[in-house]
Amino acid sequence: MRKLIKTRDLKKGMHVVLDLPWHQHPFLKNSFDITSEKDISRLLKAGIEEVPVDTASFREVPPAVE
Repeated sequence: MRKLIKTRDLKKGMHVVLDLPWHQHPFLKNSFDITSEKDISRLLKAGIEEVPVDTASFREVPPAVE
């Protein structure tokens, strides 16, 4: 199931499915997992303020060990 959420509310492990042509976003694929805050920043810099998230594919990402 897809749910439209604000890009700033994305979390690591969420599976994004962009409904945009490949040349309108900075990623190699239209469908990918958010793996870092950098992914979220890249979406925001591209002017993408809302994204569809596949809620069935959400994977909890463990916190980084420091």
